[in-house]
Amino acid sequence: MDIFIKRLQELLDEKDMTQRELAERIGVTEVTISRYINGERKPRIDIIGKIAEVFGVSIDYLLGYSNIRNPYNNVKSNDQQNKNNEDDELMSEEDLYVIEQFKEFLKQQRRMKRKKD
Repeated sequence: MDIFIKRLQELLDEKDMTQRELAERIGVTEVTISRYINGERKPRIDIIGKIAEVFGVSIDYLLGYSNIRNPYNNVKSNDQQNKNNEDDELMSEEDLYVIEQFKEFLKQQRRMKRKKD
């Protein structure tokens, strides 16, 4: 599955937003959003920018160039950054990947719990 499609669907699910709601917010039709999700159509860069803005993520995240949803929200003080760098040096790339996967698992669990409530 195309990373854009996967991330768009995840963001819609996380925000409990319908394709129609997204379409209205970015000025396209519901059919257009459906075509993006089904892989029948690729959005123009200006539309990708609008989608990113609606969900508060970067274009790079939507397109799969980054795993950081919004790098501007992740700006940390030098002390925090130094501590994180020290922690990261103790972990392998595989460790960091597992941590990211676990975070996604926890988010999914929260979404499922919210849907049940």
